[in-house]
Amino acid sequence: MDWETNNEALQLTLDELGHLLIDPSRLTILNDFELGIGGYGDVCLATLDESSKVAVKQLRIIQAKGTRLRVAMRLAREMKIWARAKHPNVLRLVGYYLSENYACAQLISPYMAHGNVTEYMKRAQADMGTRLDFVSVLKARLLEYHLNV
Repeated sequence: MDWETNNEALQLTLDELGHLLIDPSRLTILNDFELGIGGYGDVCLATLDESSKVAVKQLRIIQAKGTRLRVAMRLAREMKIWARAKHPNVLRLVGYYLSENYACAQLISPYMAHGNVTEYMKRAQADMGTRLDFVSVLKARLLEYHLNV
């Protein structure tokens, strides 16, 4: 597919997700509170509408125009799946922001004060059996979820 066709497909998907679009002016990034660093972006603490604490994943996007479009398309597909996810162990997608030129992308989810599962396991000093039980349940739930999406 050419750039124009891909761009049109992306716009259709983003139109479906329009109710989740969040203007970045509604976010206040709390610069002193980095929650994590990953290969695809950084996660930081922010407030939405000056009240709700949220986690914002700011994605690193390569600057080549065609590459940005491909990344934006993958991101839109992921957001579409995430937005449909209704499970107590899957964080809700609060919203997203994607700039017009696809150079800036943010995924916004609820802030979880107790951190991620890795931090939880460390704090709980979970033994190997507990960790294996957790992974086994997680595997079963992911399989169940993927079969029903």
